[in-house]
Formats: sequence, C-alpha cells, structure tokens
Amino acid sequence: MLRTVSVSLQDVCASALALNPDSTQVVIAGRHVFKIFSIEEDELVEKANLRPNKNLNLNFSCNDVVWNPIEESVLATAATNGAVVTWNLNRANRSKQDCVFNDHKRTVHK
Repeated sequence: MLRTVSVSLQDVCASALALNPDSTQVVIAGRHVFKIFSIEEDELVEKANLRPNKNLNLNFSCNDVVWNPIEESVLATAATNGAVVTWNLNRANRSKQDCVFNDHKRTVHK
C-alpha cells in the first residue's frame, strides 16, 4: 500500500533522506537538519534530533545518509567537510556520533 505523509521542517532544506530497512523510520538530513522520524499510521513523529543547534561542527552537515542494512540503530552520513560519519542511535550519552573517517577535505557524495 502506497501512502503519502509530509512533515514541516520550518524553512530548513533537506538534502538527503533514507528509510530504515523495515520502513518504520526515516532520517532527514541536510546542512541544518538531522532528524529521525518514526512512520506512524498517517504522520511522521520526531524521535531524535541529532543536530539540536546550528553551532555544531561540519560533521553534522550532511550531503547523504544511509541506514545500516543489518544493524537497525546504526546509520552513516557523508558530510560536507569530507568526513564519513557513523552514528549509533543506541549510545547512552547525548552524542550519537560513533566514528569519523576523515581522509580528505573535499565534499563526500554517494
């Protein structure tokens, strides 16, 4: 069954989004947004804001995002500063950032 659901990001542009493997969550990412939403019956419910303020470093500014196909709590982002960052949503502390791979300073794309 195909459904259409929308969410307002309050004038913030998203450059990437991805569904988790079982299609129950979506991550929306961009220069100033990095949020996880749960897909409910007829709405998206925000579950996590991984970029709570705009003063964070460029590792939070995403060009692309993908869920780990095996581990449902892990995702990876391609940052505008050249970093590939893995995130673990099950981390107990506030920062969900897991590993940062920074081999060059150019923008990462798919």
